[in-house]
Amino acid sequence: MAYWSRPMERREPARVHAHGSVMLRDGDHELHGRLMMLGRSDLEMRCDLDVDPLDLVGRPVYLSLWWDQVGSWYAARGQVRQARVESHSLVVSVEETSPDLLAAIDRVLAVDDERRAVGVMVVDARDERRRELARRFRELGCTVIEATSKVEALQCVRSTHFDVILVADTTPENVGQDLREYLALVYPSSLVLPVDGDTDPPRVLTYVHGARTGSAD
Repeated sequence: MAYWSRPMERREPARVHAHGSVMLRDGDHELHGRLMMLGRSDLEMRCDLDVDPLDLVGRPVYLSLWWDQVGSWYAARGQVRQARVESHSLVVSVEETSPDLLAAIDRVLAVDDERRAVGVMVVDARDERRRELARRFRELGCTVIEATSKVEALQCVRSTHFDVILVADTTPENVGQDLREYLALVYPSSLVLPVDGDTDPPRVLTYVHGARTGSAD
């Protein structure tokens, strides 16, 4: 049986909590600070500003950064996107950097994503079947939410991301099918599956981990 009718989309990679030092130059100023967050397209640094931080917003800058976790120096070019006065920090959009830095970010993000517990929601009005399936996923280290109805399921997905959403067939049958189709359309980064006798938690998790690392079939 086919476990899904459409590929599971990977979510946008998050920024990683990073530690290190940053030197920022914009031609008129040279600022030294501490690295706070780092992603493929931006970074955040905390620094003691001796200029009005709002004056820096929109300015092109050159960056030299040392990333403690990786143990390397990197150079980048970008633009100050935001000044957070209350936290003494600047958010910089990174427009040009080295392939080595991008590869290092991807490695750290992949490890973080792999360690994060898989979030599962089981939607089923049949208590015994729902609880047994939830138990099997929990035994594999997943974080599991149970919902007994379409209304409960929709309330849950508005506040929590789920890697896997399992929806049982209903009476009338089209309610469960319509819910699966809706969730697959609105939440393409979630794997939406029917609850049936072929639901195999280890196989589902193998696919999810493969999708996280880009190796899913």
